[in-house]
Amino acid sequence: MTELIGHFACTNPLHAALTRDPKAVILFKGPDAYLSPAHAGRRDWGPTWNYAPLRVWADITVDESLTRPAIDLLATLPDVDLIETVIHNDINKSLCVVDE
Repeated sequence: MTELIGHFACTNPLHAALTRDPKAVILFKGPDAYLSPAHAGRRDWGPTWNYAPLRVWADITVDESLTRPAIDLLATLPDVDLIETVIHNDINKSLCVVDE
């Protein structure tokens, strides 16, 4: 992975923390599901939960000049209503961009 684009408010404590120390672990939750003993084909097993997490260690760069390009990029994604609300309310002036 070369780039992960996101945003958070500059007043978020993460902004100050990542400015001091840009190292971070980013966690992603993958698919998960209940797995019954019957489904596993082993009646002598107890039920379990199957899951797939992902950890990414990264150096984070906060660059406020990338706010507009990041919002434009994020606006192309499926959850467009939230991005349009941010743009129309001009809240984007208080957003920062996380660029790994």
